[in-house]
Amino acid sequence: MEIVTAFKRAVDLWLMSDSDIRVLPIQDYIENVVRYLHGVAHQNYYDKIKNEVVYIVNTDGSLFSNADAPNPEFCHGNIFRDTLPSLQRSAGYLNAVNAASQRMKDVCSQCQYYGICSGYYMAEATPEERYGGLDARLKCAVVKPVQEYIESVLIDSGAFDPKRRRWSFKQIKSKALNQHAGESARSKSVAAARA
Repeated sequence: MEIVTAFKRAVDLWLMSDSDIRVLPIQDYIENVVRYLHGVAHQNYYDKIKNEVVYIVNTDGSLFSNADAPNPEFCHGNIFRDTLPSLQRSAGYLNAVNAASQRMKDVCSQCQYYGICSGYYMAEATPEERYGGLDARLKCAVVKPVQEYIESVLIDSGAFDPKRRRWSFKQIKSKALNQHAGESARSKSVAAARA
């Protein structure tokens, strides 16, 4: 998936950089993985009713959650005609809330990062972001693979020792990570040359 490839590249570039620039959502993914590896118990679960902040407004005023535009089954109503309280009580809105909750239950509850990762990304994932592979099964097709990649980079680089559950902070933005990113770039060049 192109999004995952781009995010992995962004992770590599961020880790190689001397800049402390905050790159979202990469920073969130890295923080999730660091908490997970460190064994930090973090009970953070997305609640669409309390925490939804992104909406899509169609040109005709139809309102949707990010994950559901422009499916009419999930239309919350029309911002030109309906009040905010009525939009949040509409059948379309409740359909969107139930679908997001079901996606989180089906996918996130099986994930090692859930609770540290709130499930927001799965709840609000577009159809392109929630299906992957040839079997087109529902899965976390973006965030989980990127977080697994970050975990492998931190372990393979020596920044984190999983047996001793210890960090080597000197390694986090060091030559080891640069080497990992370089190896990743070389393997891509080799693959491209073979194609």
